[in-house]
Amino acid sequence: MDPHLHRRIVLVTLGIAGMAALLGGLLSGDRRIVAGFLFGCLARLAGFRQIIRMVSRIEKSARPKQTGVTNYLFRYLFYGVVIALCLKGGVNVFSLLFGFISLDLAILLITALEKKKGA
Repeated sequence: MDPHLHRRIVLVTLGIAGMAALLGGLLSGDRRIVAGFLFGCLARLAGFRQIIRMVSRIEKSARPKQTGVTNYLFRYLFYGVVIALCLKGGVNVFSLLFGFISLDLAILLITALEKKKGA
């Protein structure tokens, strides 16, 4: 992946989750909401990094299917552990899920802006 694009995706994702956490914290005064946005965002960014690493490994692997499946399983296991620990810790589930979605929103936003710039 292009390092400039990767950095842009990470920064926009952090910006979206950060603004949501700030707004949620100011409106509710509940730290569990802020924690949900941040933990969800950081977990998803870690998963995004794992995807990028997986792609480079698959290109070099003698058994690409096994490499891909193994990486997917570990990534989803990681997401499950993060969600379970956050829920056990009392983190707000809706803000946690929004934190996870912030990466998708960032990619959609960047894509729309690039498409608009090119049109």
